Amino acid sequence: MPALEGYPEILSTEEYLAALEGTEYFDRAAELLHLLDMPLRFHNVGNFVQDPLPVIRVRNDIATLAEGAPYAIYLWHGMVLHCLTTQIANVNAVIKAAPPAADIFGNEMYVRKNMLAWVMLHEHMHATRGHNAVLQCSARTS
Repeated sequence: MPALEGYPEILSTEEYLAALEGTEYFDRAAELLHLLDMPLRFHNVGNFVQDPLPVIRVRNDIATLAEGAPYAIYLWHGMVLHCLTTQIANVNAVIKAAPPAADIFGNEMYVRKNMLAWVMLHEHMHATRGHNAVLQCSARTS
């Protein structure tokens, strides 16, 4: 799917979903983006981060990128599509002796949500602490 024609370069998640309405991606994108800030909330509470949660915006571009900035995280349209369309291997098909707990990884949307949560948290770290500060912090605790 190309960039969303007739839409601005940067959209709120609500505007982005409105732009996808009527496409084959809408339902899965709505599920993927629902509660998107939850991993960020957990991160802030668990790490005693006092900063407000970043605003989440979607760039109307097909590139598979994301960017953390102070008080904002930008997801590219292409990153959302990547999370929605990447083929997910069924753990039970790959590992014959997989324990029943591995069944959760057969749930494609669970895996897709975790993919995007990792991206969001990674970008959030850029904005809240930066990689150098994280390395310095981990050196202090070891």
